[in-house]
Amino acid sequence: MWSARLAIWATLGCGICGFHGGVAYAQATDLSQPQFDTRLYRLPIDSEAMLWTNDAGSAPTGHFIGKIGFHRMSDPLVFSAEGEPELRLLSSVSELQVVGGLAAGFMRFGIDIPVLLRVKGDQLEPATGIGDIALDVKAVAVDREATDAPVGVAGLVRLTVPSGTVDAAVSSRGLGVEVEGIVDRRFGPVLVAGNLGHRHVPTASLGSLEWGSYGYGRLGAGWEIVEDAGVSVDLAGHLVYGIRRDSGVGSPAEGILGGFGRISEHLVLRGGVGTGLSGGVGAPDLRFITSLGFEPREVRDRDGDGVTDRVDACPTRPEDPDGFADEDGCPDPAQKVLLRVRNHFGEAVVGGMMVIQTEYGRKEAGAEVTLDMHPGTYQVTGFAENYADTAAQFIVVAGRNSMVDIDMEPMLGEVRAIVKSAEGDYLEGEIVVDGGRNLSIRNGIARGDLMDGEHVLVVRAEGYQSVSRAVTIRAGQRSIVDFVLEPAKARITAEKIEILETVYFDVNRATIKVESHALLKQVAGILVEHPEITLVRVEGHTDSRGRASTNRRLSALRAESVRDYLVANEVATERLEAVGYGPDQPLDSSSTAAAHELNRRVEFVIVERAGASE
Repeated sequence: MWSARLAIWATLGCGICGFHGGVAYAQATDLSQPQFDTRLYRLPIDSEAMLWTNDAGSAPTGHFIGKIGFHRMSDPLVFSAEGEPELRLLSSVSELQVVGGLAAGFMRFGIDIPVLLRVKGDQLEPATGIGDIALDVKAVAVDREATDAPVGVAGLVRLTVPSGTVDAAVSSRGLGVEVEGIVDRRFGPVLVAGNLGHRHVPTASLGSLEWGSYGYGRLGAGWEIVEDAGVSVDLAGHLVYGIRRDSGVGSPAEGILGGFGRISEHLVLRGGVGTGLSGGVGAPDLRFITSLGFEPREVRDRDGDGVTDRVDACPTRPEDPDGFADEDGCPDPAQKVLLRVRNHFGEAVVGGMMVIQTEYGRKEAGAEVTLDMHPGTYQVTGFAENYADTAAQFIVVAGRNSMVDIDMEPMLGEVRAIVKSAEGDYLEGEIVVDGGRNLSIRNGIARGDLMDGEHVLVVRAEGYQSVSRAVTIRAGQRSIVDFVLEPAKARITAEKIEILETVYFDVNRATIKVESHALLKQVAGILVEHPEITLVRVEGHTDSRGRASTNRRLSALRAESVRDYLVANEVATERLEAVGYGPDQPLDSSSTAAAHELNRRVEFVIVERAGASE
């Protein structure tokens, strides 16, 4: 063990003299207590793992730490001269250090109150009192824990008040100001910190020694061997300005080995031993330290998600509280999932709905919905009228959006249609179901599976009038429907709705005769069945007998009469226009009775079709 005694020798009138922890003086027996503080050690307020070195860590606002430490050092200041017994100006100092700190934002405010339990020396009666009280402020510039920065950086300013009550080298006689820079870095379970600072104190003399302001450096490391317990090491060196470097008097150095352990949620026990590594003033032969700290676990929540950093797997990224893995503190990946209710033809089910069992509970949706869902396995059930309830399972994979179709099982019944002509002949053609699906008629028979409920069937056969009928289908049952088709009185060509009979009117009037009603109803039916025909011109024509102007007026009135009849039979007005040409567009210009009958006519010209190019 290094001695804390001075390693300086001086030649005086009294002979060769030496000071170990002191300085040469002409009359050793007259050495008095100097007015400077040999108590270089101070218990750090908020150091996480070390016994002397400060770290750059911070705490949440309002976090309080309090410690009470017992500290004893032996022989920090000893005088010796050749041929004379040693003079132990300070043989031992025992004290309690009461420290406390309160965090506020990036700052921590602290206080250090030394209680001197017993100060002993050869020329000093054992004394008790108070040492110099210190106030300090620590400011964190780079919070390693809050920002995940590799290195933490902080600064500390301390003011020492000359409050000492013991007349010995354990306090100063003036204000002291200390400025310190702090850096630290964590290597797994090991925290390493370094301090570099300057302390300004009033100059004091001990014999020919002028003791004053000094610089210092500390290097410390703490290793958490198990959770909340570990060991530490601190190395500290000081350099008093203006003292010869080769004397060693003004460059005390020391090492401390220690350990720490949390004994409850609020209390931490620390302890260690140290010794001087040089003969400088204040470096004791032996230093013993123990402390009990009120150090509640920091309730730190940097990302403000309600999960404390101690258990937060993502302390700088807030949790998205949604009922899915909220306890880990990490935002959960969410994928886009398109859910659709589809029938056996792949079409959207009108009125369909679904119930999804999500991580948030049951969710109801319509026939199509897009959800943000976390990875996992889910259940969904589709519901729709005339469909069996259909359950499905789907998996959401992280990093992959997906689409899920719930294929509904329809509740079907069979329809069988028998299609004949009025003469009893079996016909070929098609049946349009509900304006969409087609069933083929082969040899007079068409069949298909339809959902339970009412359907509208439109039967078509070439050369025959279309027939429309409502049919009720029952799930699991067969419905047989007979259709008898009458020969068509009208048909669609590329340019016209061609009528196969003549539209008859009363003589010299625009009144439609009853025998033409069936024909015009067929024309109306064709227009209703073919909404793609958007505009038809109803043309009225007469023969050449009589005055031309009178015939034109009559033909216009007859065309309008036909248009009105079609409108009365469910054809939209805007799809029809009426024009009278009178005798101007004859089919046969001769003056025979047959020519006159041919020229007296009504025509239906297709003017516009939906989707047709100009």
